Amino acid sequence: MRAASSSVSSFPKHRPSTNENETTTASETDELEVLIASLHLEDINEITHRAIGKGKAREDASLKDEEVAFKLYAEDLEAYLLRQEDIRLAKSLDESSNSDDESLQEDNELDEVAWKDREIALCAAGSGRTPVTAVNATTSERCHMLEDKASSSNSVSREPTTTYAHSSEPSSSQLQECVICCITVPRDAMYIASCPSRHIYHSRCLLALIHASMKDESLMPPVCCKVGIDENLFLPLLNKEDRDEFIRKREEFGTKDRLYCNNVSCSAFLGAVEREAKQPKKCDRCGNETCKACKGPWHGYKSICAGDSDEAAIDLLRDIGMQRCPGCLRMVELIDGCYHIDEDRLLQEATQRVRRDEPRGYFARFLDAILFRREVAALRYHHECRYAGHWERVEGIYECENCFETMLEYIFECSECRMRACNRCRMNRFM
Repeated sequence: MRAASSSVSSFPKHRPSTNENETTTASETDELEVLIASLHLEDINEITHRAIGKGKAREDASLKDEEVAFKLYAEDLEAYLLRQEDIRLAKSLDESSNSDDESLQEDNELDEVAWKDREIALCAAGSGRTPVTAVNATTSERCHMLEDKASSSNSVSREPTTTYAHSSEPSSSQLQECVICCITVPRDAMYIASCPSRHIYHSRCLLALIHASMKDESLMPPVCCKVGIDENLFLPLLNKEDRDEFIRKREEFGTKDRLYCNNVSCSAFLGAVEREAKQPKKCDRCGNETCKACKGPWHGYKSICAGDSDEAAIDLLRDIGMQRCPGCLRMVELIDGCYHIDEDRLLQEATQRVRRDEPRGYFARFLDAILFRREVAALRYHHECRYAGHWERVEGIYECENCFETMLEYIFECSECRMRACNRCRMNRFM
């Protein structure tokens, strides 16, 4: 163990061999070096523990030169072994990645063979001859050729529809992009909205909109460019449970004055409130009875409907900017409306517009004050934005101001009021 004072750098490093008869590979050399380092580390630990057992080492005693050398050498050995373990893991991951690439290449080759076989079969069924150009065509050209042959071989004529893209516009020879996710949509998953722009929707984006409309009242009914999306377009895509849930939510969100079960653990929708008819409404879910007039627990025909029992809570809600809706009598937050009614909303909107801009260094606070006064003056006379202007795409990570979802790549900003919205809110709420 006299070599213990040396470092791991004294190990013989592997170099390309010039001897053709030498059979030791680089991996075998690395394994040998790891084995030597491990044995040296075991020897150092054994000697150190033996010295401690004999009482030669104390915590408060200063280390001797030999003990310092052992300690430094052990640290070098541990660092070397850790580095070799990282290298081994990296090589293992690289080999696994290469294996996956080879598997994908084999799958692609099998797909190419299967496509050629189907192409030959369709050509043989149609004309009895196999075109030579079909074998060397590009992937997109082959798909279009295959679609044309399949449509020409189908002798059953169908009426054109306005719901499915592959039976109406756009042309079957062109692939379209989804207006929401902006990716190329396969023809079997392409759906056209009934808006004037005939926007294309991927099936998963359309389903995402439908599921969001079941939770967000502002998205019900689903629209595109302020035109309702035909239910016959998406109802077949839903399973029975989701279809029934959509119908229930459509009825619930379409009711002006709603009645809910007064059982807080249930809160099921029971229909519309009937102010003049003092009758009970039994909940089908929990069996509880709710008064149709006052929305409270059923109190019998002889009792009088109670009013608001917690006026203090209502006053507190008014202090934080909430108002009672005259239609449904619920407390709602005032987030929209004319700024001439509420000056605080105007100041809050002006502050939010100024904060949307990027920081401007040392003079930021002075510029913010100037911009704030300018925004306040503009909002007093030009406060109604119909979101019909131009939407600019802003690259970066932003949060949608409507659904509060974080966009990782980009967001859209209204050129008039500079409100930032995700693509789905832009298409299904404002345009």
